[in-house]
Amino acid sequence: MSCYCPPVNGAEAISFFQDYTHNCFYDGVDVFSYICGLINIMFWMFAQFPQIYQTFKSKKPESLSITFLVMWLGGDLTNLIGCIFTNQTQVQLLTSIYFVLIDIVMLSQYAWYLLICRKKYSKDKYLNLSDPPSPTRFNSNSNSSSNTMKKDDEIDGFDQNNKNSPEIQIENVETQNDTYANNTNFLIVVLIVTVSVFGQDILSENNSTNSSNNLPICGVKDSGLTERIIGDVSAWVSGLLYFFGRFPQAVHIYRKKDVEGLSILLFLMSTIANVFYSISIFTSGIDLGDPTFYEAQAAYVVGSCFVIPLSVVIISQIIYYRYVKNWIKQRKRENKMEKIESKPLLGDCDYIYSLLEYKLFFGETVLICIKLKPLILN
Repeated sequence: MSCYCPPVNGAEAISFFQDYTHNCFYDGVDVFSYICGLINIMFWMFAQFPQIYQTFKSKKPESLSITFLVMWLGGDLTNLIGCIFTNQTQVQLLTSIYFVLIDIVMLSQYAWYLLICRKKYSKDKYLNLSDPPSPTRFNSNSNSSSNTMKKDDEIDGFDQNNKNSPEIQIENVETQNDTYANNTNFLIVVLIVTVSVFGQDILSENNSTNSSNNLPICGVKDSGLTERIIGDVSAWVSGLLYFFGRFPQAVHIYRKKDVEGLSILLFLMSTIANVFYSISIFTSGIDLGDPTFYEAQAAYVVGSCFVIPLSVVIISQIIYYRYVKNWIKQRKRENKMEKIESKPLLGDCDYIYSLLEYKLFFGETVLICIKLKPLILN
């Protein structure tokens, strides 16, 4: 749909952006703000993929806070509601839908690996321990001790014989059917919402074109008072959820003191995205003295600018517990070994025992300790 940009202080809008993006840009600062907004979207499009891959690879989502994931999903949902009620463009609507879908994927991974898979694995272990050995379940030529020493630390490391049992086969079929049905229903709902959004935009464009011969102003949305109130409230709820959602994740890492399975790229890319979005906001010509700024635009500042320091804290936690802490432990071990090896070879019994302990810890030979011990005792 065509639109026009009125002159501002005698300056005409850049025709390229007016014709192809339906935005009114009058100078290089406006174009720079627009480019920063595009970079923000680009980083957000791929920010969560490293975490999805990391969770799939490690199958350990414990380092993620469930409260953080739920609040993130809530922020994206309210952002989607705000886009719908404030008549945003199709690109913004589809982007908001995409963010919600990615959040659902992360929550589904959390529920699958932490709740469903482990519950199912515990049930399988209980069945293995409770059932007596039988020719159909165990091989008569195999050693029974080797069967008891198989590792149980992997979630999906099931025994091949257990996979062939009727109980687990029935449970697997039922789980696959339920998952397939849930995915099908979810895709149908998403398809209906997408078609409705497109249909609503097309109808609104046709109605506005037929109702008036005057071209609307680019970037100005015509919405009623109710829609504006819902949009402003949704913007504030979304911004506050984005902001406060980082606190549970930081506290979760501090209590757990472990970041295994947590991707640092998730928070790095989201921080970069928020930085560019903040630059886009403050270079778009906002007026902090305008009362209308605090109705909705200030919420985007809270949801982007205020989140950056909290994301930096989480990134620092990941760096410390993954790299710095291990380096400190390694340095302490090396210093202890240097102190022990710098002592005289013929010392007291305590020294021999401590040397024996460290040699065993690092997997080195202990023959010299065993030979020297009788000499010192004499």
